[in-house]
Amino acid sequence: MDQNEAESIYAHFTDAAFDDVDHEMLYNPELDGIDELPEAAFLRIAPMGFASWFVPLNQQRRVHPYVEDSPLDPSIAPTDRS
Repeated sequence: MDQNEAESIYAHFTDAAFDDVDHEMLYNPELDGIDELPEAAFLRIAPMGFASWFVPLNQQRRVHPYVEDSPLDPSIAPTDRS
C-alpha cells in the first residue's frame, strides 16, 4: 500500500469515526481551557473537561451503557448538553 492510498483510507476512517477533530485539542497544552472562553460557543467547541467526556452532544446520540445514567431503563434519555 502506498502513502496516498493509506492517507485516503485513514481520511475515510476519520470522517466516519469522528464528527470533528476537537478531541485533538486535548493533547495540545497551549489550548487548555479554550472551551471555557466566550468565543468557544461561536466556534462550536464542545466542552472538553473530564466531566463532559461521556456526555452525548445531543439527544439523538447514545453513549456506551457503562456511562449512561440508567442503562437498565431505555426510556430514560441521555443528558443533553444544551
